[in-house]
Amino acid sequence: MPAPDDPSPADPRSQAIQDRWFYIFFVASLVGVVVLFYPFRYVLLFAAVLAVVTWPLFNWLTVKMKGRKTLAALATLLAVVVGVIVPMAALARLAWREGAQLVQRGTELLEGGQIRALVDQVKGRLPEVPHWAQPYIPADPLDALADAARDTALGLVDVLTARAAGLVGFTAEAVIDGVLFIFTVMVLYTEGPAVLRFFRRLSPLDDAYNEKLFGVFRSLAQNVVVASLATGAIQGMVAALGYSIAGVDRVAFLGIMTGICSFVPLVGTGIVWVPVAIGVGTADGLGWAAFVVVWSLVVTTSVDNVAKPLFIRGDTHIHPLLVFLGVFAGLAWMGIPGILVGPLVVAGFLALYTTYVEDFLGEPIGAPEGEGGDPPASPGSTWLRSAWQGLRRRLGGAS
Repeated sequence: MPAPDDPSPADPRSQAIQDRWFYIFFVASLVGVVVLFYPFRYVLLFAAVLAVVTWPLFNWLTVKMKGRKTLAALATLLAVVVGVIVPMAALARLAWREGAQLVQRGTELLEGGQIRALVDQVKGRLPEVPHWAQPYIPADPLDALADAARDTALGLVDVLTARAAGLVGFTAEAVIDGVLFIFTVMVLYTEGPAVLRFFRRLSPLDDAYNEKLFGVFRSLAQNVVVASLATGAIQGMVAALGYSIAGVDRVAFLGIMTGICSFVPLVGTGIVWVPVAIGVGTADGLGWAAFVVVWSLVVTTSVDNVAKPLFIRGDTHIHPLLVFLGVFAGLAWMGIPGILVGPLVVAGFLALYTTYVEDFLGEPIGAPEGEGGDPPASPGSTWLRSAWQGLRRRLGGAS
């Protein structure tokens, strides 16, 4: 009986095809996981930020509790609840009580004729409309504007009053997000190194590059938390000073509310100072109302526009212009999470750019230039300068 033929070696082409299909399925499964978790992206992002920011406290408690990580994680969360969530809940309760009084007072102002008196006061100070322009201007435009503003404001008050309980109450979605947030933070505390190893293995980059990118995230996460709290507190104090000068009642409460509303994208502190300006205008005249508006737009708002990007920059040595662009572009893109995501995208690009120039091109970033030994430049300023020089070379060649 003839012996069976020896099995032929595997065809390299078939093995390559199998590998290719494996990577296709692997990437498809990864995309599926990302799509599945996408609705909870902000919960996971804020959980990661909290874990990174409070990691030194967790490590200290772990040492004090002799390596019991679960107990240390619970203690860290308890410290966050006592130090952050409880004060915020107390402020929310105060805002609810005081806000109800302000809504009642605002409704009385809108329905009591003070807005009409303010419009008449403005009309008395305006010059008469020339005869040639009267056919092109509707009769009593300020009256029509005042009526529209009053109706809109009253409608907004009704909507906010009807939905306030739903806004501050616990919904099923909020409960799910809260449970997921706590569970994610606990996992990051107790299994943080394993999570980092998982992402390192998943990343196609070298471990040194992964560590650099994680360092960027860690620095920016800490800076964003500090920047948000610091600028909110400063804005609240600056706004309270302006309200005090204008003779507004409940200065402390309005200052606290201004600081809290500074976290709201786009409208921000305008939620507070616009009604305050209207109230001051109806009670004390246009002069003090104009003062509140100018103070809020020029002084209070500038604190957020200037101080927050500088706080976020911190010790990252990113060019201030890129930080400004990252913060405001992130806010326009995704709201409050964009305060972190925007600068993070910019910083990640600059970290990769620095790696590309130093490791692939062999050129040191921020090397001293000239005989005077200028201080090393930041990656952001170096990138801006190199882009500008490249543009000048292209324009020179075109001419």
